[in-house]
Amino acid sequence: MRRVMSEEIGKDQDNYHIHLARYMFASRQFSSSSTVLEIGCGSGYGARLLSDFALEVDAYDIASEELNQKWASYQKSNLVYHNSLPNKKYDFIVSFEVVEHVNESDLKEYFNNIKTR
Repeated sequence: MRRVMSEEIGKDQDNYHIHLARYMFASRQFSSSSTVLEIGCGSGYGARLLSDFALEVDAYDIASEELNQKWASYQKSNLVYHNSLPNKKYDFIVSFEVVEHVNESDLKEYFNNIKTR
């Protein structure tokens, strides 16, 4: 599935509603006191949505200038974007449509990162 870019919603983002449903499902699993990590946050709109329902959200993706600009538009006091994985524990971790982009040789590390956080 393609990455959702907020400026294209309603134009060429027919997959937006599928993404939105996933984030809404995830948000119903935690409470306002939950800490959440999103691995593979992309443009950051989903992490911003999750931050409406959680105490704290850390969002991670591979750094790029394009993503840094997108992240700046979604800033919120309980939301922090990272270009390296934070080394702390979370109540919940979400990672939508990421595993298919992980090299097979890196899958063990990917799942270990989830397990240890």
